[in-house]
Amino acid sequence: MNWKDYEIYITKHFQSLFPETSIKHDIRREGLMSKTKRQIDILIEGKIAGFDLKVIVDCKYFNKKVDVKAVESFLSFLQDLKASKGILITNNGYTDAAYNRATYDSQDIELRIMVLLQFS
Repeated sequence: MNWKDYEIYITKHFQSLFPETSIKHDIRREGLMSKTKRQIDILIEGKIAGFDLKVIVDCKYFNKKVDVKAVESFLSFLQDLKASKGILITNNGYTDAAYNRATYDSQDIELRIMVLLQFS
């Protein structure tokens, strides 16, 4: 499995869990602050109680743990795209600093770090 297969695998996983929800892989949306098209691994969109919900999923297929720099970069990415929620998925875990940074963030963004292991 390579990084692209990993992204497709995760997209299909979310699509099977939430078949009535719009879940798109590898799309581009313009950033509010950057004013440039940003690449999104997986975008989940829908309405809940009349509110628009936008969840951005970033897939990290690394040979090492996700570090705090990756989390901080992802938080800025979520803010630029005005996401409601963010999910950072990794095949190889994350450092304590990355987890702490994600859970301590005071922005009005919820960030979850998930470990999704590779299946053959």
